[in-house]
Amino acid sequence: LYNMATKWTEEKEKIILEEVEKNPEHIRDAFKVASERIGKTPYAVCTRYYGKMNPNAKENLRQV
Repeated sequence: LYNMATKWTEEKEKIILEEVEKNPEHIRDAFKVASERIGKTPYAVCTRYYGKMNPNAKENLRQV
């Protein structure tokens, strides 16, 4: 189901951003859908989004 050994790619990050843009009010749902599309856990997607992809990462992480 999930392959945690795969590397992060620009394509995977693009999918995460697509899902977040589709559903910004329910970001956890967006992470779940993105995780299913890219084969990562929702937690991994959340960590990647707030840790590496989002310029306001530290502020936003407190809101999850």
